[in-house]
Amino acid sequence: RIPVTHFSPWDFNWPWGPQQVAAAPDQDAQKVKDEKDENCSNNRGCIIGASQQTLGHMEPIAGTNTDLYYTSYYTRGYVAGNSIRIPVTSAAPPSGLSGIRIDIDIAGARTTVEFDNTPDQEYIFTWDGLDGYGRPVRGNAAANVTVQYQYPAVRYEVKSDFGQAWAGYRNDTVLGGSRVEGFYSLGTRYAINLGQAGVASAGLGGWTLSNHHAYDAFEKTLYMGNGTEIRADRISDTIERLAGGGNDEVANNVDATTARIRGFAINPASDGGFYVTDYGRIRKVGTDGIISTIAGTGVQGFSGDGGPAVNAEINMGFNSSVVEDRDGNIYFADLFNNRIRKIDTNGIITTIAGDN
Repeated sequence: RIPVTHFSPWDFNWPWGPQQVAAAPDQDAQKVKDEKDENCSNNRGCIIGASQQTLGHMEPIAGTNTDLYYTSYYTRGYVAGNSIRIPVTSAAPPSGLSGIRIDIDIAGARTTVEFDNTPDQEYIFTWDGLDGYGRPVRGNAAANVTVQYQYPAVRYEVKSDFGQAWAGYRNDTVLGGSRVEGFYSLGTRYAINLGQAGVASAGLGGWTLSNHHAYDAFEKTLYMGNGTEIRADRISDTIERLAGGGNDEVANNVDATTARIRGFAINPASDGGFYVTDYGRIRKVGTDGIISTIAGTGVQGFSGDGGPAVNAEINMGFNSSVVEDRDGNIYFADLFNNRIRKIDTNGIITTIAGDN
């Protein structure tokens, strides 16, 4: 034991460290392929995922709004989602760098690789989808990557040597070394998700249903059954008013924010807009922010079958749902009239089930 009369970085048991010009790696790994193109998969017939080199197919289920969706992304033979590209050295590696060690821990298994100080090196790691016991892993898993730059240990013999080393690295720098082998290491550690993120097979020979979705909490991504993605990093954190807040109860074909809306249920429209069930009306807000009435007069009652839906009386309640079929027809439960009613693409309303 050696008494020290002041707070000091001196270590009398280990008076060694890296040379003053030593640096830690500062680049994170990336997946070999980019995330799936959410816009491409939205279009029927767009079955080739260029960024991830996948092939897909969508087949409608007759009489429903549901599709069967297939993509090679979900097959066991697809390895791009299991691969990461790890930068090892830059075009100008730090002076004095003697070697690099990379440890990759995933699902209880470790892979270790070592490199010399040659410039512009990278390492592509492909996970086999197995855990440390050789068992297949369902879904995805976090790969914890540690990249360590190794330098010959330099003896710090004077006070100034320790002073220059004090607080010289970021808080997340991984420090290490070996007295026996005579080296000191500076490293970085990060995690990246590998595996088949998204909707797993629904037991249909590799196919999934378009209305079967899955949420990945690690990547903060909602994977839709039709192959599209909704990612948190692509969603604004700013809330904005899309409709309502005005005083115009009859607002029609005007800015939706001027309307007074008293409904509770919001239902998506196939064109990107949405429906709102209001007091005696069904209203739609388009992607252009314009609100229009598609059914109802504002008077709660029952009338109008066989005529324009905008002239009909409905009494569906504030929280009733509105759905579209594949052809653009609209269906809703006219709750207090005990009916299911339909609005066809010409705007004509009819009762298809129920009576008083």
